[in-house]
Amino acid sequence: MLLAVAGLALLGVGASLPVLIGMTLVYVSGIALAVPSLILLIGQLAGKLRGLAVSVYTFILFAGTSVGPILSIHWMKTASYAVTFAAQEKLHRRIWILCMATCADCPYNFGETPSKPRKRGPSMRKRFITEKVAGFELSIHLPSSYTEENKRYPVVYLQDAGKVAMDGYNYLDHLFNSKQLPELILVGIKPHDRNHDYTPWPEGALVADRPSFGGGASRYVQAVADEIKPHIDANYLTMPEPEHTAIAGCSLGGLVSAYAYFNRPETFGKSAWISASFWYEGFISYMQERALPAEKHRVYMYVGELEGVYKKTIQSGMVAQTKAAHRLLLEKGFPPEHLKFETDPLGTHDSFFFAFRFMNALKWLFGDGTDAFSRERAN
Repeated sequence: MLLAVAGLALLGVGASLPVLIGMTLVYVSGIALAVPSLILLIGQLAGKLRGLAVSVYTFILFAGTSVGPILSIHWMKTASYAVTFAAQEKLHRRIWILCMATCADCPYNFGETPSKPRKRGPSMRKRFITEKVAGFELSIHLPSSYTEENKRYPVVYLQDAGKVAMDGYNYLDHLFNSKQLPELILVGIKPHDRNHDYTPWPEGALVADRPSFGGGASRYVQAVADEIKPHIDANYLTMPEPEHTAIAGCSLGGLVSAYAYFNRPETFGKSAWISASFWYEGFISYMQERALPAEKHRVYMYVGELEGVYKKTIQSGMVAQTKAAHRLLLEKGFPPEHLKFETDPLGTHDSFFFAFRFMNALKWLFGDGTDAFSRERAN
């Protein structure tokens, strides 16, 4: 705005062509810098209403560009050349002073978040937080209502950095906003090495050119339960009780979530085992030998009927082993009303189906237990 004011003021100094061209370039440069900055500022201040706010601003902008030439021509006819540009410069200067006075009290600085939370909740930047705890990188997603007073939230600890939640984030946000699902804090944990962190004991590679399995699940689950969870509970508005704490994962992430159920039931009162790798050598026997944890635990299980169908390794038993794990839980006395098992005849082992079933898992564990996606087609 200062650059535009200077260019406009100097336009009235003389009427020579070089001066007009030079000062016009200065003036236009100022406007070219000011307009995008204003659009950015308006978008930041408006939040979810940025589309409407920018539209109103654009209307005002074009209204000014329409009226401006009319006033200029009128002043040029009724007054001198210098008076015309002096009047415009004075008008611009007053607008600039008004802008500076407004921005002095503005809660935003360019590129920064507001110092005080807005009533609508934290900005998107504040809703997604990255931290490093116990050597693991955490991706933390906070609810949109996080800044409301006297409100705490259940927590879901997710394997593989929470990718399954991000794959279906828009629909997950819809479930929160439409009150089909209570708002949750999601904590994605990035593993150092999936084949090590997510496996309960060492095993050799499935094929010659693939890495072996390290068997570091005990240390990993201990880090999540005794280091990561206490940090989250101490620094965020959580409901720390086990009945409000879930652990979830897909594939090997589902396997380590099942392992956590057997080893830390006092910490994690809910589990989601989505396409969990129950084919892992010895895990069904491990489940057979272990006593069931507390009966209040809730478990969601899923497997696609086409998972492992083309495999030549032990993974070909994916479906049969998952069904065996489900059957074993019931035989050992797991309350059927606390256990939900879903399959899909078209389901393969990929993130498309994982994200779909993750929504159902959350509704089973924290919501009303119904499917997250309606199976009825519109007429």
